[in-house]
Amino acid sequence: MNKQRELSANYVDIRLQGLCKELRLPTVARHYPALARQAVEEQSSYADYLHALLEEEWKQRAANRRRRLIRQARFPIPYTLESYDFSLLPSLNKQKVLALARGTFITQHENVICVSQIGTGKTHLATSIGYAACELGYRVRFFTAAALVNELVEAHQQQRLSRLERSLMKEQLILIDELGFLPFSQQGAHLLFSFISQRY
Repeated sequence: MNKQRELSANYVDIRLQGLCKELRLPTVARHYPALARQAVEEQSSYADYLHALLEEEWKQRAANRRRRLIRQARFPIPYTLESYDFSLLPSLNKQKVLALARGTFITQHENVICVSQIGTGKTHLATSIGYAACELGYRVRFFTAAALVNELVEAHQQQRLSRLERSLMKEQLILIDELGFLPFSQQGAHLLFSFISQRY
């Protein structure tokens, strides 16, 4: 009888693993044995067990999505606000920066411009706000102005400008760093202005 029960448990385990693979629930597959044992020990209800299992899957998917968004943003360095030295720019309103990191300006379709002297951490601040936006689930893309202009010019020359612009319009936040740092050609300046106008 014990052997039959063991064979039945093995079959169920194999079937569950197969179903999890088919349904793309890798975290459920990884956690259900341990959570099932815990549920038995704590005499949890079926609903509590199912909730704990699905919550693990949800947490893992959310973490994977955040990692993917951060990778796709292409930050030069993944700066965060925790590592920013606010003493570099004493006139900077720290509460305003922290409010920006909550992402409400994105949902309200507001623009943010950071202007100050070289070396005061504008790139760090912009990247930190973008990084926080990724963690909130927003699609973000970081460019230096020169890199964006080069990409726009190249796409224009290869007759794929519309496709590039459509792709970039799907991003919820575009960060453009070092604007005005280097001069652009007339065509580059026109394409950049056109792109910013479309985003606006």
